[in-house]
Amino acid sequence: MLYNDADHRKLEKRIADTFPEKDYIKQVYEHLAYYYQIGVGSGYNHTFEFNIDEFCHTYHHFPIQVDSALKILNRAGYIEYTEEQDNQARVMFTVSRNDLYRLENNTPNEDKVITALLRNYGGLFTDYNYIDESFIASQTALQPQQLYQILKSLSQRHILHFIPQKKTPYIRYTQRREDMEHVQIKPEVYEERKAQFSERIHKMIGYATNDDVCRSKQLLNYFGEESNKDCGQCDVCLSHRPEGLVSEPRLNEAMDRILALLNDGKSHPITDLRDIQLPTDELDAALSYLMKEEYICQADGFLRKL
Repeated sequence: MLYNDADHRKLEKRIADTFPEKDYIKQVYEHLAYYYQIGVGSGYNHTFEFNIDEFCHTYHHFPIQVDSALKILNRAGYIEYTEEQDNQARVMFTVSRNDLYRLENNTPNEDKVITALLRNYGGLFTDYNYIDESFIASQTALQPQQLYQILKSLSQRHILHFIPQKKTPYIRYTQRREDMEHVQIKPEVYEERKAQFSERIHKMIGYATNDDVCRSKQLLNYFGEESNKDCGQCDVCLSHRPEGLVSEPRLNEAMDRILALLNDGKSHPITDLRDIQLPTDELDAALSYLMKEEYICQADGFLRKL
């Protein structure tokens, strides 16, 4: 885990960004009505595309706080905020059918695209029609990017009007617009959720900064479990262990794992010891003990069991 004091400040800021002040939320609601020109008592069930960058530029807001405010207004029942909704590409021919057949400067690929559109979609001369770009690409044996460029070229030449696929946030008013002063945000929507979110953030900060309790114990406690045994391998446990001292149970376990590795009677490179994933101090202590007691010997980069 990488952590420093800057992360502490960022995590604390997330609370304010995710739960801006109620007055600010009401102000965003008011500015939203200005943005769409919705009068008090109207707007019910109206749906609008929402350009968050344009909205923030117009009313001098920051996108993160606006996004959070809209989510809270969504939970409060005033609007339905769909962050991103896939819109399929749309096409409508801007020349008549007769003029289309008289075009002479099209490339072979442009003709293939026009033919595929006419064969698969009706009413393209009178209104926009949603198209499946991947389907048209497969019909014409073109790559998706090639198809996109051809549709853009035909649009620039005013043969058709092409509206590319895009991901657009939407806002729908789920009730008539209220005066800002009458907007109510209940505790279960704001205060209670903010308290829960703050607790999670502070637990995370506590985990990163607590150098007294075993990391494993902290994690188990967070998920409602208890353990009286330290893991002996995290940074907290290692920092509390007296230098050069390895407990007898850990030493015995380390020796057993080393001997098990050598039990097949073959020679092993010392680098294979990494496979048993022991802390360095335990590995060193176990090797020293085994060699001193003549259980194993080391030669030419190999360990052998005696």
